[in-house]
Amino acid sequence: MELKDTGMSPSGPPTALFSMSNELILLIFEELRLCDLALDDDQIKDWQLAAYKTLPILRLVCKRFNKLATPIRYRNFTIHTHSQIRARRSQAKSVRKRVAEDVKRSTEHATVGGKINWHHVVRNHGSLPRLKTISWYFHAHSEDWVERNLYAIPASILRPGVTISISGTGHYHKFTSLVPPEHVSSLLLGYWHPSQPYEFEAHDAIDSEYNPKFKDYILRAKNLENLNYDLATVSSYLGGAAPKFPAFVAGEKLPALKSLVLTGYHWLHTKEEVKTSWNFSKLEHLDITGMNHDDFFKTVDARWIPNLRELRLGTFVWRGPSILNRRGNQIRLHHFLRKMPQLEVLSMNSYTDNFPLDILMAMENLRVLEFTENVASQWEDGPPPRLNIQDLEELLQYLPQLEHLHIDFETWSGDFKRTFLDTVSQFPALKHIHVNNHGCNKDPSDEFYNTLATRKLAPAKMIFIHYGQYVNAGVSGWYNCGKRRWERFTSTLWLVAGQS
Repeated sequence: MELKDTGMSPSGPPTALFSMSNELILLIFEELRLCDLALDDDQIKDWQLAAYKTLPILRLVCKRFNKLATPIRYRNFTIHTHSQIRARRSQAKSVRKRVAEDVKRSTEHATVGGKINWHHVVRNHGSLPRLKTISWYFHAHSEDWVERNLYAIPASILRPGVTISISGTGHYHKFTSLVPPEHVSSLLLGYWHPSQPYEFEAHDAIDSEYNPKFKDYILRAKNLENLNYDLATVSSYLGGAAPKFPAFVAGEKLPALKSLVLTGYHWLHTKEEVKTSWNFSKLEHLDITGMNHDDFFKTVDARWIPNLRELRLGTFVWRGPSILNRRGNQIRLHHFLRKMPQLEVLSMNSYTDNFPLDILMAMENLRVLEFTENVASQWEDGPPPRLNIQDLEELLQYLPQLEHLHIDFETWSGDFKRTFLDTVSQFPALKHIHVNNHGCNKDPSDEFYNTLATRKLAPAKMIFIHYGQYVNAGVSGWYNCGKRRWERFTSTLWLVAGQS
């Protein structure tokens, strides 16, 4: 087996893989492990893809490779559910026993998809003495499903120092008794959906009973770093009360989170309460899409979040009972962002007449800028003001690190498209552009094969362009997403002369 020169590697004689040192082979195997992990997007079915993974095949080449690759192969392991174990009973008993021993000796990160009986895990793999983290994914269809399929993790596995990341949707108020809070490092939770969209009384009853318990659970989760409390699917304007934590009292303090997502959360906390009970000192990612932003900016000082790198606001609602209130909302947003020059990702839906560009110009570390409306708005006096070519030319001078740009335009054809591409090609780091087309035009020259001819320009920089249009769509009134939505319909690749 040899590593052949493909033209992309430095010139020189080919190197025999077998002649490499163990250290170098281990580095290669580590990179191959990352490729194998990319196949694990479906946490429940990834065991079926084992035949397409590299490390399991390399272990069969020789005893030396088997010895080196086995600990890497089983460092991350998906613990099979009941149906998957039954499907593999046709395997030889000796094979199953050998796999169980490899898992016991090497597994440090375990992934569980769906229902699992941890007593079966202990019987098949022991207590996994090298285990450090567990990732648990589930979707609970009903309360009965939770009671039948989610089992408490035995103390022999959930030892001191072992942390668990939980990602689940539906009836998650039932599982908090299964996992001690001190072991939880990440909670990514989708909201419990009522059986009928408009059963808000049932939803409110669950909230009033469960939210105090869940807040207490979070307060005791001292190792918690990531909290994703996704509540956006329940729309308060239709009559359902937006979920929220009860007020914090003296002595209650949340753990220092690195990532906080409060989608659809109803922010009713006072400034004094936030200062004493919310710990933003380590926060790097914040998503408050669908929140009552004005109340948030009234009570949170930007200086309390010195390490923030990513901020997602979603649709910033400018409507209010009076022009004075709308102006106050804008000023608070501007004042907050002016103290955030360290931001690397900013995603918000706004318009240029409400948002001065000098705020963006101060963010020289910005890598991702999403400045668009995901839900189209009807304006009586024509289309809303959006970024134009002059705005982009100004930003070009101040955003040298920008890699991803997502913006709106009314048209995407002819002279405008050529001027736009000439402008964005000058951004030194730009790689991806998402253009929302609010018109109904499509330029025939955007066909992919027409751009391939420019491959003769070398060296070239590739810019991926995804553009679409807003379309009328029948959307359920249960979801607060308006009557129009953006729909991507094509992508293309733009190659410009310059450094690749």
